[in-house]
Amino acid sequence: TSPSAITVGNSLNERIFAATTVVDGALQPYASFPGSGPNQLSAATGQMVDVSTLDGTLAKNGLACATLPAGSLRGKIAFILRGTCTFEIKLNNAQDAGAIAALIYTTAAQPDGFTMSVGAATLPACLVSNADGLDIKQRLAQNNAVQGSLNFDKSPFLVNSARIDDSSSRGPSADDSIKPDLLAVGSSVYTASARSLGAGGYLTASGTSLSAPMVAGAAALLKAARPGLTARQYRSLLINSTSAFSTDLVNPVSVELGGAGLLNMSAALKSTVAAIPSSLGFGIGGNTVDGSQTVTLINIGSTSDTFSVSASRIGDGLIPSVSDSSVQIDAGSAKTITVNLQGTQLNAGQYQGFLSIRSTQTDVETRLAFWYGVPSNVARRIIVFDPPTTGRQLAQLSFQFRPLDAAGIPTTDAPVITAASGGGTVISTDSLDDSIPGVYETQVRLGSTREDNVFQIQVGKIVTSVTITAR
Repeated sequence: TSPSAITVGNSLNERIFAATTVVDGALQPYASFPGSGPNQLSAATGQMVDVSTLDGTLAKNGLACATLPAGSLRGKIAFILRGTCTFEIKLNNAQDAGAIAALIYTTAAQPDGFTMSVGAATLPACLVSNADGLDIKQRLAQNNAVQGSLNFDKSPFLVNSARIDDSSSRGPSADDSIKPDLLAVGSSVYTASARSLGAGGYLTASGTSLSAPMVAGAAALLKAARPGLTARQYRSLLINSTSAFSTDLVNPVSVELGGAGLLNMSAALKSTVAAIPSSLGFGIGGNTVDGSQTVTLINIGSTSDTFSVSASRIGDGLIPSVSDSSVQIDAGSAKTITVNLQGTQLNAGQYQGFLSIRSTQTDVETRLAFWYGVPSNVARRIIVFDPPTTGRQLAQLSFQFRPLDAAGIPTTDAPVITAASGGGTVISTDSLDDSIPGVYETQVRLGSTREDNVFQIQVGKIVTSVTITAR
């Protein structure tokens, strides 16, 4: 959240490394992700059974969170929906029913595949995306004798890279500014790791823990290629020379999701202008805005140049005005321009876009994101921050969450927390707004038996749940 930090979002790679799941009738294998448990070297092959078709009312939801009929999966591959209980519980229930392996598919709310944490479960298992899971489910519904094969060796699969990973953090930042600053590839990165010496010293990993060092490496390369610039100039070159990023081939993504755009190393090496600051956050306010900010443009090229300045918006909304549409700057010199954002009778939402600066010496477009938010106070999602998944019986635990509206702005409606199942109790819920804007912390006590404790969080019409397994 520091204004001077380079904060990076996580965009998808153009290919993933995944295991393969083969299902009778499918034209090609499905990309799948082996769980963290002791998966076998050889393929697991057998009839695939959707657990939602098994006898018993608890099995009908397809979650396998309760005991399955004895012997119902003997010699078969269990097909299971993600959700409600832990992967460990699902796999153990399938194994107890005789399954030789399990294939889990994700929900529509979190559609992408990932590596499951299966705890102490030993049943070989893979996970597929929601789209692939629904396709497999349809095939199983049409034929109750479909054969499947889970192959745990990984291969490359081409995927659509015009997406941002579900785990990538969204803005606005704690001070209502634009974060992240830019995107970089951070999903399915094949990288060296001391933890994978048994696998040749490499592993495939995903997350902003990969996209951030991607930009750190870019910064090192930029400094080596263009020595002598200031930290803020290097920062601007990396952020403001990015490529526009769109998931629909039409509109750029929200600047509070993708910042200025996708890292473009070639453009950063060629750009001749640095902008201070590197983004224009006009903050959060009411339905009238009259804001003014200055941007200093520094010619870091070797010759005098003329730079054109214009602005564009994302979707409907406001376009800021600029004091100068063209500025001439000598090499090594700087000039300051003023950017004004004005509007009245604004609806709730976000007003955003880009300031564009173009040089006559290069083909690089320098892009500064701008953003202004008008809160609706209508919750659209609830972010739960790394809640505990297990705890001792009767243990007192806590988790934090943040209700947000459609623009990512915290809501002020008081949340309602209830213990939905498992015998747990809610002790207290407190606002942490003074230290972490919009965040609440809930203290809970787990039940006295070994089962899942489900706690529901409701803000307005939006409900999410936190499941903690008492052991």
